[in-house]
Amino acid sequence: MKFSSILRYAFLGIFNAGSVYLIPLIITFESWFLLSVLIFIMFLINFTYLTDKFAALKWITPGVIFMFSFVVFPHNLFFFWCERQLSLVPHRSQSVLFRHSLTTFFDLIKNL
Repeated sequence: MKFSSILRYAFLGIFNAGSVYLIPLIITFESWFLLSVLIFIMFLINFTYLTDKFAALKWITPGVIFMFSFVVFPHNLFFFWCERQLSLVPHRSQSVLFRHSLTTFFDLIKNL
């Protein structure tokens, strides 16, 4: 067995141990979405690194996981939080006034 295979199985063992440790904690806090994401990532990483069928997935999988966890999910969560909690979605009367002020502003510029 090569040193790289031993290192790969050691890191997979550490990852799986950490994931199995997190499952009861996530169930305790009843975060079902996080539990489904964790199980999906566990399946994806174990499938990718325990089989030798898909060589390209060994480089694509970490990038997709990091992109999802650091770009897509926080971006959507931030906008959801801003729109719902801070009520940044304007009322209809506010949007009409804003559009009216823009049209008058552009009319002023056009007349210069």
